[in-house]
Amino acid sequence: MGKNHGNGNNSGNGNNSSSGSELPQTGETQLTISLIVGIAILASVAGATVYNKKK
Repeated sequence: MGKNHGNGNNSGNGNNSSSGSELPQTGETQLTISLIVGIAILASVAGATVYNKKK
């Protein structure tokens, strides 16, 4: 059938480290995006309010 060249699951590439410093916390990305979108909405509402009061 041929030779096994080590392309299986146990290739030993060293990507199984468990250091938490490289991985983002759960929900961190969604929290950041939500925060930016919320600030943008608040700024838009405040800007529209100021713009309408100047008219």
